[in-house]
Amino acid sequence: MPIVLSIALITVITTFFIINFNIGITHEQYLDDFEKRLNERLSSLDEQVESLARNDLIINSLIDFSNRESYLPVFFRSLQPINFIGDKSNFSIVFTDFEGELITGNNHKYFANKSQMYDWKSSTLEDGLHFRSVDKNGIFIAFPVIYGPTPEGAIVLYVEKLSDVIQLDTEDYSLELRQNEDLIYRSGPVTDDSGMGSIITSHILGTLKLSVIQSNLDVYKDAAWVVGLMLGIFALVVIALVNAIGLASTTASDIINLLKSKIVESRHEDDFKLLTESENESSEITELRNAFNQLIEGLFTTTKIKERVEDVIDSLDEMLVVFDLNYNNFMSNNSFNQLYSEINQDNRLDRPSDIFPRKFLSSDEQSRPITQSFRISDVTKIVSWHKTLYKDRSDKVIGIVITGVDITKSEQLKQELSIKNQAIDEAQTPIIISDATEQGFPITYVNKAFERQTGYAANEVIGRNCGFLQGQNTQPHKKALIKSALRNFEPITVNIINYKKSGEEFHNQLSLTPIRNHDNLVTHVLGFQQDVTHQEKTQQYLEDAKFKAEESAQLKSEFLASMSHEIRTPMNGILGMLGLLESSSLTKEQIQHVKLAKSSADALLVLINDILDFSKIEAGKLTLENVAFDIVNLLSDVSSSIACVSEDKSLELILDTSELNAHQIKGDPGRIRQILINLIGNAIKFTEHGSVTIKASNSAQDGNDTIYVSIIDTGVGIPQDRISAIFESFSQVDTSTTRKFGGTGLGLTICKQLAELMDGDITVESDLGEGSVFTLAFKAEIERSNRFDISQFSDINALIIDSCERTASVIEKQLTTWGVSSKKLNSDELKDGIKSFDGDICFLSNHVIGQETKGLIESIRSHSNHTHICMLTKLADLRGADQINSLGADSYFPKPATHNDLYDALMSISMQAEESYEREGEPDISKEDHRDYGGLKVLLVEDNPINQILAVTLLEGLGLSVEVANHGVEALEKMSNEPSYGMIFMDCQMPEMDGYETTQNIRKGECGESYKDIPIIAMTANAIDGDREKCLEAGMSDYITKPIDTDILHDRVAHWFAQINK
Repeated sequence: MPIVLSIALITVITTFFIINFNIGITHEQYLDDFEKRLNERLSSLDEQVESLARNDLIINSLIDFSNRESYLPVFFRSLQPINFIGDKSNFSIVFTDFEGELITGNNHKYFANKSQMYDWKSSTLEDGLHFRSVDKNGIFIAFPVIYGPTPEGAIVLYVEKLSDVIQLDTEDYSLELRQNEDLIYRSGPVTDDSGMGSIITSHILGTLKLSVIQSNLDVYKDAAWVVGLMLGIFALVVIALVNAIGLASTTASDIINLLKSKIVESRHEDDFKLLTESENESSEITELRNAFNQLIEGLFTTTKIKERVEDVIDSLDEMLVVFDLNYNNFMSNNSFNQLYSEINQDNRLDRPSDIFPRKFLSSDEQSRPITQSFRISDVTKIVSWHKTLYKDRSDKVIGIVITGVDITKSEQLKQELSIKNQAIDEAQTPIIISDATEQGFPITYVNKAFERQTGYAANEVIGRNCGFLQGQNTQPHKKALIKSALRNFEPITVNIINYKKSGEEFHNQLSLTPIRNHDNLVTHVLGFQQDVTHQEKTQQYLEDAKFKAEESAQLKSEFLASMSHEIRTPMNGILGMLGLLESSSLTKEQIQHVKLAKSSADALLVLINDILDFSKIEAGKLTLENVAFDIVNLLSDVSSSIACVSEDKSLELILDTSELNAHQIKGDPGRIRQILINLIGNAIKFTEHGSVTIKASNSAQDGNDTIYVSIIDTGVGIPQDRISAIFESFSQVDTSTTRKFGGTGLGLTICKQLAELMDGDITVESDLGEGSVFTLAFKAEIERSNRFDISQFSDINALIIDSCERTASVIEKQLTTWGVSSKKLNSDELKDGIKSFDGDICFLSNHVIGQETKGLIESIRSHSNHTHICMLTKLADLRGADQINSLGADSYFPKPATHNDLYDALMSISMQAEESYEREGEPDISKEDHRDYGGLKVLLVEDNPINQILAVTLLEGLGLSVEVANHGVEALEKMSNEPSYGMIFMDCQMPEMDGYETTQNIRKGECGESYKDIPIIAMTANAIDGDREKCLEAGMSDYITKPIDTDILHDRVAHWFAQINK
């Protein structure tokens, strides 16, 4: 019976304990959940404020006083605390300066009233620490804004109520947070005891108390099931008790014996083994087994911890050794043991404590760290030792703990740093270092070279502003550049006028470089100085010399302009008169003399032009046109114009444009023509037999189009060691006095410089005796790639017969690109080739070696009567056109075969002949050479009598009626009295009134309204760059240079006559 009562009492107590235990666990969970949630919310607010304090916009505003008012207020008005659920008037986020004074913020008046309640400024604005307070007044958080090494301001957040950032829904209990007796936060219902009492569980959070309150009625109402359960258990226990007592006595001895055996086994095995549950095991046995297992686990855990501690100590790179008071080794790690082993090899120590001085091992007091050097295997190792007293729990000293750090590398670095510092201090270049974290960048270091350069001692400049060397003549814009670079932490090199201590002015080449730390923040600025006064004076001397040179070049340019006019004026008369003389009735001997004189005058004019061009290029006065022109037509015109020269030497001149996919381009056609004529002329000049080929192509690279024109000859070639010299001024391959070929040596120099002005170049490939290849390359804007319709050529079959293999190949290649099926024959293949040919057109050279042209034509006709025969002739053959027609050819054109010649020949046999190609470009002047101008009356304004005679003769030869005025004043008088002039030819340099002023007066209407738009053509010896523009600006309509080219004169008269008739 006592046992039953005891069990009943235990059951009641256990039931009460279980209920209260479960309630305690539940309340603890409520408290932990709220505490965790509160900490998360507060941490989120901390992170938000800290993020704002580190924001680049906030930090930069500390120095951006002038602009921050434009963006900070807007930025802060957009801010709101994270997870904020209250009214917007219940919080404030502000930005303060380093004294805590408001800069800007959200609800800043609210902040001003509340910030006085907290002592936050000292920790945040002075110590640079985070401040947070949660109390009855609300939540207050502050983070410093760091700029440089110290806080320059702070971001502060204040929230009036904790409930604005955290809310819980607690229906069964009440949760309260209080400071003393003041309620800070509550969730859930207000608890009504109703005489039953309540269960309260609390946590202390600093100065705050967090409590969960739940009435006993609610607690035990929910725990009725526990009482029923316990009563059932009580009944079962009573029944089981009787049986248990019987079993207990029989099993007790068995379990004790089992425990003994397990303990014995555990002593002899590495792993501890726990007792497992046996069949029909009683609760007492289970408790005993569990207790034993807990003991075993404790021993196992303790052993593992000991092993881990030993492993951690042995893993340290630092050396650790513990001695007792008798200097016996109590414990040491692997690092110390290794050092002792290495030292002991050479020194044979009795015990590890012998490494240290006895005074250092004393346990009387803490010693200062010591440094020892050990020579181990010819290597010095330096160790720094620190001693700590080893005390037991009663604070009694029982030994010493010594830790050591290998500082060998750091000592070496110190030594290297000392050497570097000495090298900087002894360097010959003045060096200066300033502190970038302080206002004004105060100087922290200068070396001896700086002292020698400026005369200032180091102690006189340390702490001073970097600009103390500046003075009266220091350039303001240079100072502004330095300030801007320092403000933006950018490197800069600048020459600035500074002053030495003696007041002496010197030019200082100053180089400043920001130095950054491991956080990429600029901490210092490194400066290098150099006295460049001598260099500056030299530079000034060079600039003065340059000015004088430019002035000299200007005088030279003016002299050239004057000489150009003075030379061209008599040259115009000489060439003009020789031309008139040549067209008169002369004997053969006189004609020969006139031709020789004209040839010499032409050569002199070419020489004059070369010298003037060279001088203009040297003076930088030559500019290029950029007009649209047809490059294929230009190449055709150039090759045709120079063909007669090659024919005189029996050379084959070949034009190959089959690889040129550009037609209409933009550039300077006159200068390109000048270069090509020079290069082709040289090729003919230095080639005695064979051929000269003009090959053109183009390529697009990096968005730019490049035109290539190669002049390939079979002439004498150039030695490799002379190739680089041919482009030098006044230089030739053969410089001997008996050289075969003449020339000034300026032509190629001018050509190369012109090519370079066109963003191009001229290159040479040559071998002596093997010929040469000169290639002109220049950039061009391609406006149109191809202007020919070649769709109708795909069905045409062509035959090419020419003694020159290269000429035939070029024609074949061009025809192939147009889709024409073509075949070329040499002399050996003629008989069989003609028999088998039944095509549309045959291109036949008029001079096939070993063949009679008429016989060839008859042979072709006999086998193919419908074949169109197009003959390729020499220019000289064109004078006997009747003879060519008598040979039986259908058409002919002169060599070299041009792009247009071949196209026209194909078009003549095409099915679409009615849509025959109409050549674009300039009008065919030859058709207008004999135009009837109806006796158009023109006025020639010219002061030179010889030029008057020449010009009148040329103009009257065109069918014009000419009157002459000797200067501008006379011209204005004649025009005022004679209203019937249709055109005016105006010289520029004349006495009384020059051509420019005369033209301006005409355009103003001083000679009547009818003359304001009359064509005025400049006919002048002024040929220097800019003269054409000057004439056009003065109001002239066109421009012709002296000596007068009759073809150009014919062209201009025809053009303006057409304009008048419109």
